[in-house]
Amino acid sequence: MQTQHTIGSFFKSMNLTHYIICIGFIFILAAARVYIKQHPPTEEFQSQKIFEIIGIGIGAIGVLAARFIFFYKAKEAHSVFSLARKLNIFRYAHLLQIAILEGVGFINIVFYFLTKEDIHFFIAVGIAIMLVFRRPQRQIAAMVLFSGLDDKQIVYDDSIPLS
Repeated sequence: MQTQHTIGSFFKSMNLTHYIICIGFIFILAAARVYIKQHPPTEEFQSQKIFEIIGIGIGAIGVLAARFIFFYKAKEAHSVFSLARKLNIFRYAHLLQIAILEGVGFINIVFYFLTKEDIHFFIAVGIAIMLVFRRPQRQIAAMVLFSGLDDKQIVYDDSIPLS
């Protein structure tokens, strides 16, 4: 017997995936902090401002690019009529946004290992906070996937099957 996929199960699976990604990133971030604090910087490596500038620049560009690409990719759903395809476009756009944010966060974690400068840790913490708050929400899905008001209400009905 096949299980029928509904809008409710779609958002539950997206939220589960999102929380697993966030927890994994936060765990790696915490492990990096503990490791760096147990191994203080040596005199061999001088703090280089170039890493700070690159880390801040990559962080800012990554945050802006992630949001822009999310809305750009989700806009493709306006030309699709199938609900399942619209939601798959939303899933793709959301995962792409999360991947960009996570990549920027990992770059700053690597810079934190290289320089042992706290600025990279706090940039990664800011990105982790953004990751947590960028969870897949029905309100966002309704806003970016549908243009008509009547169509937007369909996202809130958990029992509608996806076919």
